[in-house]
Amino acid sequence: MSRQIIGGEIGITLPEYKDSVSEYLPQFGRTINEVFTISEQHKIILSNVQIEHNYLGIPIDVLGRVGEFSFIIYFTHPGRDVPLEFFNPHNAKCGIISVSLVELPVLFRSARISKGSYHAILHDFLCHNISSKEWVFHPRYRRCEEGAKNKLEEKKVQLIQSHRLSKTAKSDSFTSTSENTIIDNPVDVTPKRLAVYECVICHTTWQEWVPSASICPKCKTHLYSRLKRYVGSET
Repeated sequence: MSRQIIGGEIGITLPEYKDSVSEYLPQFGRTINEVFTISEQHKIILSNVQIEHNYLGIPIDVLGRVGEFSFIIYFTHPGRDVPLEFFNPHNAKCGIISVSLVELPVLFRSARISKGSYHAILHDFLCHNISSKEWVFHPRYRRCEEGAKNKLEEKKVQLIQSHRLSKTAKSDSFTSTSENTIIDNPVDVTPKRLAVYECVICHTTWQEWVPSASICPKCKTHLYSRLKRYVGSET
């Protein structure tokens, strides 16, 4: 009945077709992906329709033309899945969709209750129902997939470069902080003067002649030493 309704020509609304490519980056512990669109939802006019034809040696339900391209409709239901050959056909100048008929019993029951026309319901289902249709093969798929892979590679390169720049910035910040710590704790370089120093961390005090490294005898570092006062000059 579905095949008969299609006739020689029919307008069919096709669903949007999207897919994605992804890559796991172990150095970051994350997966990056790129979503790409092969086709927006749109309507086609299927012409030169042939019913119960063969394609790749496999019986199909509908074969028609959309411009220069062949277009195949394959009806599916429990126990009748799309043949694997259709997912990667030798002839790339074709489009293939599957149409699931599992919703039809519900639609027909509604028609029986409302005394509607099976023919009208089935025609509307084939022409306008989106949820029942699924893309099996699109002639632009490989080109769109290749473009998405290139964008994914760009994402990966940008992520690696950003990570390197971040590490470099942290390293420069640490070096600058260390240098500033020494500069921001000035020591009076007047020669031959005895001074009292204090460690701001452990509060240990000690005496040294300046200039000197002013290393805390307890913490073993000059980073936290502070000049408290001068005691006197060397004679």
